[in-house]
Amino acid sequence: MWFNPYWINSILGVEWYVGDLCIFYLLCPLLNKVIKGIKSCLICLLISLCVSTTAIVLYNLLASIEVKNETDMFWNTFFFFHQLPVLLLGILIYYVIEGIEKGKCDFLRVMTCFILGAVLVFGVFVSLNLNKRFMTSSFVAGFIFACILLISYYKREFFTRPMFKPFVFLGIHSYGVYLFHYTVIRCLVLISHDNDNLLLWGGYYLIVVFVSVIITIVEESIEKKLLLR
Repeated sequence: MWFNPYWINSILGVEWYVGDLCIFYLLCPLLNKVIKGIKSCLICLLISLCVSTTAIVLYNLLASIEVKNETDMFWNTFFFFHQLPVLLLGILIYYVIEGIEKGKCDFLRVMTCFILGAVLVFGVFVSLNLNKRFMTSSFVAGFIFACILLISYYKREFFTRPMFKPFVFLGIHSYGVYLFHYTVIRCLVLISHDNDNLLLWGGYYLIVVFVSVIITIVEESIEKKLLLR
């Protein structure tokens, strides 16, 4: 079902990314043999970006309007090779932090490279009209969160303050929140379609987070009880 655009989101509406993660985990042993450091990881990252960009360009050039209406989200967002660069970015962060710890990488230079990389990638995607959902959110957001992770590593004492505890709590339960948030959104859409009211939209956002967390906590407690039997 993970390779079929008709079934990839047939249950909860978020299965596409779970499928991409499963494919990634299957490829991890191979990636572990290929990627040995920052340089090899950067090469793999650039290759995956080229594959992803080429796939989008070819699809938008060759696919008919009928095909695009049915499979646009799959080929422009859900396709595994569109998410692989984001996952490889996570591996790159690991090697960068390891390099900082060993004194091989300078923190400020690394931060500068990540920020410039985000701006460059975003500029290229927009100029080539490739600013699809994957292009404008996933990969650029990956750069932003990479910077946040590096700052949190460099300034650990700052992120241990009480004001960050809600984010830590969300991080612990993030997988469940991801699985259930879209179902909550669809229920809210049935109630209201007013997307222009910013205040109302913000309230819906908080409701989605709150309800998703509650469902996740209930689901995790039931799961633990079943596993302990």
